[in-house]
Amino acid sequence: MQNQTNVTVRSALITEAIGRVGRKGQSLSLTGAFDVITRDITMQAPIFFNTMECYTPATTYNYITLPDDFRNRDTLIINETEMKYVEPNNFHRYYQTRDVSDVVAGNQSSAPMWYTIDKRLGRILLWPMPDAAYYVFFRYAALHPKAGCQLEFTSGGPEIPLVGETVVKGAASGTLSGIIVNDGTWEDGSAEGSLIFPTLTGVFAAGEIALGGHANNATIAAVSTAADNFKHFLGWEFDEVITNGLCWRACFYISDLQESKPFWKDEYDTSLINIMDLIVKYRITFKGNLWQSNWGS
Repeated sequence: MQNQTNVTVRSALITEAIGRVGRKGQSLSLTGAFDVITRDITMQAPIFFNTMECYTPATTYNYITLPDDFRNRDTLIINETEMKYVEPNNFHRYYQTRDVSDVVAGNQSSAPMWYTIDKRLGRILLWPMPDAAYYVFFRYAALHPKAGCQLEFTSGGPEIPLVGETVVKGAASGTLSGIIVNDGTWEDGSAEGSLIFPTLTGVFAAGEIALGGHANNATIAAVSTAADNFKHFLGWEFDEVITNGLCWRACFYISDLQESKPFWKDEYDTSLINIMDLIVKYRITFKGNLWQSNWGS
């Protein structure tokens, strides 16, 4: 599990890269390049990071919307039990043989036990249909874990926050776009990790915060500013890889650095390969052709 505390903020990585290519102090926007590099890394390998989407599917639907950044599945958990994955063709074949009237009447509703991924529909399909609003956690590899504004927290729980809920601390607020838990559990109030936001409004002071309407549901350190708190989600081990990638991309914007492109591309590729060899949990799984659709299952 990655600890986001040690990840360097995006602006600092960009500043380091500009200095490495000999343009220290020069105004050069590499925010777009940052997104290009993180996307490239996650295209080369499915990287499992310790964040889960949390859902409460309605009892009248047998699906959950697939996350936009879905790359490769890892686990789907309901009621602390891992659900069994079924290949799409087998899932649809089984589902189509069920009596629709029984499903509508609720005779085949219970806690879901099986699921499949339908990328064409953009859904995680569940069977049986949920008979209650269960908490469902989906852990997956992200295609492009973009930088986000983050608040590190401790003492999280016992209520479980959901993506889309609002976090409030005095006049400061933000809408959750992701949650990373590095240690502990929500149930016993010991969760530690990062709350992720596209943007934050106001300045968060140190102390207890309200998550999803639940007062005092986590504790944060003081945040002096939200403007320079954007981090990638790959783990601190990838800081050097991203910096080398930013050096390579910087060569595209500076005419007299064109000849340096091959050098920095090689530095980027080599550092990525070295990290992938050293960190077993970030793994390339050669499941058929790397670029075929079976990567999404």
